[in-house]
Amino acid sequence: MTHLTVFKPGAAAPQNHTLTSFAPSTDEVAYRAYLNYQNHGGVDGHDVKDWFGAQAELIAEHHLTMTL
Repeated sequence: MTHLTVFKPGAAAPQNHTLTSFAPSTDEVAYRAYLNYQNHGGVDGHDVKDWFGAQAELIAEHHLTMTL
């Protein structure tokens, strides 16, 4: 027998707090953003993209290590 979970519109979906509660530190994000900046040749004008990209990479890496 297969169980299906039905979510009502507007209701919050259940969350796995182990995966959603991680946030990298500002120092970790800054260092990764700097590495990303260097990796694309030190071209200015991508600071916001580098910052949010670094943050996303660190969160994804954390989630990956939690599922192994």
